[in-house]
Amino acid sequence: MAKMAKELFMKGDTDASQCLDYKEVKELIGRLHVMCSEEYLDKIFKKYDTNNNGKMEFSEFEQYLADLLNKEELKPLFKSYAKATMALPDFKGDDQLMTLNELRNFFLTEQNEDYSIAQLQEMVQYYTDKSQINSNQISFYTFLTMLFSEFNSILDPNKKKVYQALFLSFFLIFP
Repeated sequence: MAKMAKELFMKGDTDASQCLDYKEVKELIGRLHVMCSEEYLDKIFKKYDTNNNGKMEFSEFEQYLADLLNKEELKPLFKSYAKATMALPDFKGDDQLMTLNELRNFFLTEQNEDYSIAQLQEMVQYYTDKSQINSNQISFYTFLTMLFSEFNSILDPNKKKVYQALFLSFFLIFP
């Protein structure tokens, strides 16, 4: 997650000031396809601007991003695929890890994407913090980072396949 946060922070810091002002955060949030009201954005900005200087330093932005990506509702999905590997007792943050085979099964089943183990290993190495125990396993937070990254964006125009539930094809709106 730290790598993704740093990349986003650098892209958002358009004036190279080593911090993000309100306008830069607003533009960055838009590029991330996070839709929110001006009022909500103002509230969030103030919450994470912990030193009240009107700007978000990297550490403040990193905490914001961690909270934004902390999707507890996805933990049951993760755990339903991450069955084989339990984390070491001193592993911080997660109680379970997912193997590359389990990750491959997730992509095949849930997203109809057939990645090789080598492709997944390359992705995991890109999105995993260097302190990760084993690049053949991922934590819940690495899983979330991968799901919310540009690699997996449903808005990516380069994606060739679009899957739609049949019942949506028959949905009509009358004036």
